[in-house]
Amino acid sequence: MNKNFCLVLGWWAARWLAHIGVISRLNELDRFPCEISGTSIGALIGAFYAAWYTAEEMKKIAIETNFLKLIDLDLKHGLLKGNKIMKYLLKYLWEVTFDDLKIPLTIVSTDINTGEKIIHKEGRVIDAIRASISIPGVFIPYKHQWRHLVDGWITENLPVNVLSNTESPVIAVSVQFDPKKQIKIKKTLLFPNGSIFSNSYGIIRKMVGIMMNQNEARSIEWRKNLLLIRPGQEEIDYYDFKKMKQMIQEWYKVSESIINFL
Repeated sequence: MNKNFCLVLGWWAARWLAHIGVISRLNELDRFPCEISGTSIGALIGAFYAAWYTAEEMKKIAIETNFLKLIDLDLKHGLLKGNKIMKYLLKYLWEVTFDDLKIPLTIVSTDINTGEKIIHKEGRVIDAIRASISIPGVFIPYKHQWRHLVDGWITENLPVNVLSNTESPVIAVSVQFDPKKQIKIKKTLLFPNGSIFSNSYGIIRKMVGIMMNQNEARSIEWRKNLLLIRPGQEEIDYYDFKKMKQMIQEWYKVSESIINFL
């Protein structure tokens, strides 16, 4: 079992299943990182991995989870409270602290009042995850200590620069879309009535994709000996949780490049 590399996991809703595909490859090779960092949903998967969940166990949890049941609206603010998410995290990660983890982990969130990048390396892991997954406009900011924290992708979506290990090779998993590719919006329950809202969504998705790709390019610019894994599958969108098995298998295939890298 070799631990001479770091693993970095990025963000994008349902496309986080790419991370499980990559970890499945690592499990198969019996290779484990010496350090993990993650932002948003990458923080969640990173925490599961650092707590020694296998890819198969994570896959089983993902498939058995009804994500709609994790929604708890705050009618006053029009946002998700996140209380059900916390109960969900407690179910699998309990009161685990960063010191309890099998692999050193760093999680990134953002202080919505100051714009600071917040680096989490101590305390309860679920507090850091809850902060890091708090997408602005979707979740109520997570009040932790004296800060109001939101999603880490705002400040560093692919958190290579927060790794304490600056010498080891890095495997960085980005699940961003290629903003140059045209997307086709299907009419679903989310978009039942015509093209105006769908077109607006397409523009917003492209805008976020451009920002995130620029964000990630800055993160990896100066890091040597880095393997960037960026699955395609632009047709698989952030809400496509029903395509879990397909995504995990597809991104397991994409991660074949790890074999020669390590």
